Parts: sequence; structure tokens; C-alpha cells
Amino acid sequence: MMIVDDEPIIREGLRVVIDWPEHGFEICGEAGNGREALESIKELAPDLMIVDVKMPVIDGLKLMELVRQAKPNTQFLVISGYSEFAYAQRAIDLGALGYLLKPIDKLELASRVERARQVLQRLYNTRTDRAILDICWGDAEQELVKQLCMAVEFGNHAQIACLTAQVGELYCAGSISMARATSTYLHIYFAVIRSLKAAERLKGQLSSYDEIVDQAFACTARDMLEELFRRKLSDLSRQLMLSSPAELVARIKSYVEVNYAQRLTLEELAATIGYTPAYLGKLFRSQTGMGFADYLGSIRLDRAKEMLQTGANVHEVAEQVGYRDIDYFNRKFKQRFGANPSSFKKK
Repeated sequence: MMIVDDEPIIREGLRVVIDWPEHGFEICGEAGNGREALESIKELAPDLMIVDVKMPVIDGLKLMELVRQAKPNTQFLVISGYSEFAYAQRAIDLGALGYLLKPIDKLELASRVERARQVLQRLYNTRTDRAILDICWGDAEQELVKQLCMAVEFGNHAQIACLTAQVGELYCAGSISMARATSTYLHIYFAVIRSLKAAERLKGQLSSYDEIVDQAFACTARDMLEELFRRKLSDLSRQLMLSSPAELVARIKSYVEVNYAQRLTLEELAATIGYTPAYLGKLFRSQTGMGFADYLGSIRLDRAKEMLQTGANVHEVAEQVGYRDIDYFNRKFKQRFGANPSSFKKK
């Protein structure tokens, strides 16, 4: 076990606050900043690192990121004088098993260290996990997170259940351990929270970092994990849907502003949200003064105008904002701005 903190008094306190051998660890070294720690880990190869968030030279979160690349089996406990939600989110994204606030509570530290011991034991007992730890999250995961965000934001509970099960099928099948499965679900959960535009508004209503991590690691079977995260995301969705028509339309507009380049229709959106196209179209018009298709077109054309001003190619711009028919794009652009895209580009 290695201690990394720029305050000598904190390092000294961590050395003696609990009986490390009793919890299965020996202190192999310490460092005052991230760079010192990086220089030592090749020789020391710690299984567990206790890392301060705020340090000079290389901070704790960056250190975790760098260590993860070189030694993916290393586990982390993060300590900080800050309770900001963003720090906790980033820490769990990097695989931290706990986020403790200073001054460190002895019982809480002992609990997190015991969790780390159990996780390491499970990892070393399953050879398959060592390869799985090297998984790079790619396009498939990003698409899954995107679909989950939409289902959560618009209250599609059937889709939430389907996608939550998909997490298990795609990333937690076979001989993967419970420790890795738990980390996977936590990763997806916090990716969804971070991506939701309503995250800031809901910050006070979300489960705390420690609460969700504790509940996840308390699960003893994968179906329990799946059910936990399905319930958490469904609860979050219900909170989002307890809104006025104006807030619902605002969320639709936000979704369009991010996904305007994709194929979007009122019918598909209505099916996802659980409304009839006629009702949703009427609601959207009452709040915005324009139809959904007109709003989508205005967003696409405004983005096209911005891109043309940078000197971009007209055909490329049309495709990038969601138009597959260049003649239709030219016609709609001229209707909106009074000039063809090509002549507008020369202005």
C-alpha cells in the first residue's frame, strides 16, 4: 500500500490511524506529489494507493489516470478536503473504491480498506479479470450511454430496463468477477449522470457517491446489480418527469440541439417519450410557436450557416447537419437566409 499526499502530517496520520497488517496491507512507500509517486510505482508496484486529490506537480486524479494506464490492477482510495460532486464523479470513473473527506474518519477508512482487500482478492482469484481490466470503452459504450440518457430523460422505463440488462450482456458476461461487474455498472451509471443536461438541477436529489458505491458493492449477484441500477435510473427518470410542459419541451429542445445531425422525427421522439405524435406536436407548438420539424430545420440551418462562415465545403456542411439531399438543403437554406449556401460563403 502506498500513501500519496503533499501534507506530511496527513501521511503520518494515515500510517498510524489503522492497523494496516490487520487489514491485509503493508505500507510499501509514500510520496508528496503525483510525480514522486509515478517514479516509485514501477519498483514498489503497490496494490492499493491512497491518493489526495489536490497536490502540486501532478494532482491525484491525473495520477490515477496515469497509473491506470501502466498498472490497471492497482486500486485507489481518494482523500480530499473538498466535497464537490465533480471530484467524486471523476474518481469513480477512474475506478476509485472510496472518496473520503478530511479529516479522515478511522472507521470509514477501515471500511474502505476492507473493501479494497476484498476487491483485490477477487481480482487475483480470477485470471480472466486481468485481461478484462484492459478493456477500452469505445463507440458501443457511448451509444449505450446515449440511449440510456434519452430513456431516462423522457421517462421510458421499459427502455431503461432493456438497456440496463444490455450492460450485463455486453460487459458482464462469462467469468468476469462481481468486483469488475460492479465497477462496470458504476462506470455506466456515472457516465449517464454526467451526460444528462439536468444533472446540475438534480444534484441535490441524486444518491451520494458513497451511498451508490456501497449499495453496488453490497450486491452479491449480477441480477441484484442489474436491478439496483435499473431502479436508480428509473427513480431519476421519475424525478425528471415531474415537470411542467415547459420543462418537457425545454428538454426536447436540448436534445435536438445536441442530436440535430441524426435522423429525428416527431413520431420517433413521441414513441420514445410515451406520447402520441399529435399530442406532442401540439404541446411543442404551444410552447415554442413553431412545429417540431420547423424547429429542427432552423437548428440545422443555423449550424450550417456557422460552419459555412468558417470556409467549410457546402456538400460536407449539408451532410454534417443532417441533410442527405443537397438540392433540398440549398432550397431550405435560401428560404431562411435569402441566399444560396455557396454565395453566402463568399460574403
